[in-house]
Amino acid sequence: MKLKSFVKNSLQLRLSLGLALGVGLLWAAATTVSGFVVKHELDGAFDQALAEAVERLLPPVIHDIVEGRDTRDEMGNLEIDGLKLGRIGRSWREERGLDREGFKRRLHRERDDEDDNEKDEDSHEREDDEKPVFTSPESQYLTYIVRDAQGRILLQSKNAEADIFPSVEQLGFLTLDDYRIFTGSTLDGNVIISVADPMARRQRAAHDTLEALAMPLFILVPLSMLGVWLLVRISMRSIRGFRAEIEARGSGDLSLISAENLPSEIEPVADAVNNLLDRMRRTLEAERSFTANSAHELRTPVAAALAQTQRLISEAKDAPLQERARQIETALKSLSRLTEKLMQLARAEGGAMLSEEARDILPIFALVLDEFREDSDRLKIRLPNKPVPLLIDANVFAILLRNLIENALKHATANSLVEIELRQNGELVVRNDCNAITPDILSRLTRPFERGQTGAKGSGVGLAIVAAIVKGSGASLRLNSPIAGKARGFEAIVSFSPKGE
Repeated sequence: MKLKSFVKNSLQLRLSLGLALGVGLLWAAATTVSGFVVKHELDGAFDQALAEAVERLLPPVIHDIVEGRDTRDEMGNLEIDGLKLGRIGRSWREERGLDREGFKRRLHRERDDEDDNEKDEDSHEREDDEKPVFTSPESQYLTYIVRDAQGRILLQSKNAEADIFPSVEQLGFLTLDDYRIFTGSTLDGNVIISVADPMARRQRAAHDTLEALAMPLFILVPLSMLGVWLLVRISMRSIRGFRAEIEARGSGDLSLISAENLPSEIEPVADAVNNLLDRMRRTLEAERSFTANSAHELRTPVAAALAQTQRLISEAKDAPLQERARQIETALKSLSRLTEKLMQLARAEGGAMLSEEARDILPIFALVLDEFREDSDRLKIRLPNKPVPLLIDANVFAILLRNLIENALKHATANSLVEIELRQNGELVVRNDCNAITPDILSRLTRPFERGQTGAKGSGVGLAIVAAIVKGSGASLRLNSPIAGKARGFEAIVSFSPKGE
């Protein structure tokens, strides 16, 4: 449930995912657009190469025709006389502005060494006869067909399929399912050359290019996501520190929280929290001041009223009057104790709890226990043999111990023992016998004026004072009921750090 709530409400997670997904989508979009651009450029480059291939084919094709090579098809249906071949040769030479000698030099690339023997000449002639007409790097992919103006085939590559080529009247580019074809001709239209380029080659080139563009994404996108997450986490560090400072605040510390290094978007939140802390501090200070002042102001009149009541009891001769005076005395004593408790509570909630140096608290134990000498037969005390130094004010510890013992004596079963144990590790344990307390009531006993299910008289402030002292001194308080290993009883355990560690 907590994980689901975190995923739903985490600003860090939402920013990280949002930015990472945004970067990933932008990368993917950029790669897609680049792929289309590259494909367009590749198609243009292939088309240019296809047109240049036709231009490169013209000289060797006309050379073959002029030299009288057999250009008839396998059925022998094509017969081209020398006059017609000559016209084709002249038309091509006129296009290029060449005389017959220049034409021959361009086609034959006259041999540099005229003194070669006849054997070498025959060898070169055989090589020329066997040499492919189209020897460019694209020859393994391209197929071509050469036709005259009537559509008769003059030359064709070995793997050419005549059916795929367009009619001689359809010049320029043509796109089929499997081929991209370019058809060109001489100026007089006597020789038409069509060259076909497989579409699979273009698609493979485009696919390889797109794959080369996409491959880095498998590394860059995860790295960018990691970088975004780290950047957001680092940026959220000041906010996490701000949260920790808020969590550390309590009734004992309502000081303002520093908004330094916080993002500008969070500064208004910090200002609002500080305003709230300031109002809470003033409210608690007013409450504590009222409690302390009221208790202090009540001490004198209550003490005076108690003294007058006790004098009245000693002077009264009438028994009913003495009884009523004793009831007044009991009420005034209860009020005096409540006043004292309120003053202790005010001090516990707002005063200094720790001493400047660790001191042995065993002497304080002896002083406090001396106050309960009337109930000494009910107290079972266990103290360590060695000193127990603690960093806590002596008066504060005395108030804590006194309230724990009073609470145990007040709520223990009649005539039962109260166990008081101080351990060497700084743990103070007070146990008394009573009916088991339900967890719901047990969790509320440290609230001021909270009383459990008991008929004993009391104000319900004792454990609240203990809890306030424990919190202010950095100790811990555990309330257990029933006692471990028993079916009844109540146990309070206060754990101090030895020597304040």
